[in-house]
Amino acid sequence: MPPRPPPCNQYGSEYKLVRPKWRPYCRKTLKKGTTKKAKKTITKTHTEKCIDQPPHIMENFKTLLNLDKNATAKDICRSLKKSIRTGKNPTESQIKQAGYALGIYDKSKSPKEIMSHIEKKLDSELTPPFRKMIRLLRSEGSFKGPQLVLLILHIIRPDGFPEKPPQPLSDTLFSEYLLEKQSGKLMPRDKEALLAQCLTSQLCHCIKSQFLVHKFRYEALMKKPEGPNPYALCQSRTFNKRGIKGINIRSGVCEKRYDWFRRLDKVDGKRIPKFPVWKPSPVKTGKKIEN
Repeated sequence: MPPRPPPCNQYGSEYKLVRPKWRPYCRKTLKKGTTKKAKKTITKTHTEKCIDQPPHIMENFKTLLNLDKNATAKDICRSLKKSIRTGKNPTESQIKQAGYALGIYDKSKSPKEIMSHIEKKLDSELTPPFRKMIRLLRSEGSFKGPQLVLLILHIIRPDGFPEKPPQPLSDTLFSEYLLEKQSGKLMPRDKEALLAQCLTSQLCHCIKSQFLVHKFRYEALMKKPEGPNPYALCQSRTFNKRGIKGINIRSGVCEKRYDWFRRLDKVDGKRIPKFPVWKPSPVKTGKKIEN
């Protein structure tokens, strides 16, 4: 109730004069045995805190999480909450994957050492949008190394993207057909077609995986791409190093065949700076260079 100007008797007997000598006003007195009502503390849920973020922050979250352009604020917050998977601990393989995404390449390091490096990155080397995302998740409870690992995996392995390249052959049959192809023998058409499907799937999965990692590094760590372009790298890993003739990637074979590749249409070289010109390190032969 706002203060009222005197005289106070016009408002009733329960009003009394306060500060009669300096800016007097009338205030309603409390009855005996009554106390002032305590203010209710309103605690917002994770979804409410998330939805209350400004539109430009939500757009940053949508881009970081590799969500569809039509994703709503609720979709973004649902994906963000799902990312940390409360009560789950990452496996050794997941820790190594997150370490690779953060630029920790040393294969000799144990998962414990990698986790130690990951935890150090929580307080530094992060872009403002990614730091804001972590701050929002941290407001819900503990957010340490394991939670960061799960968040990174959720970003570089978004919903709908397979963990491994889907293929029509088992690993054993694939190895058997591959050896037959490498031997130079004429293969039956059905076998060759199945092997080609497996190799194409591996190639497309490798390309999109590499772009997901490079996009994360640029948007979360502000690191420009390093190493060879994913198209060249994956073509070499899948075909060249196995002694098999590659395929024309630029023909759009991945977009035409795989929905999981097509769905992540924004994850490509257009979202990040250009890759540097890759120069492979010279092979040491021990021979002297003759002038």
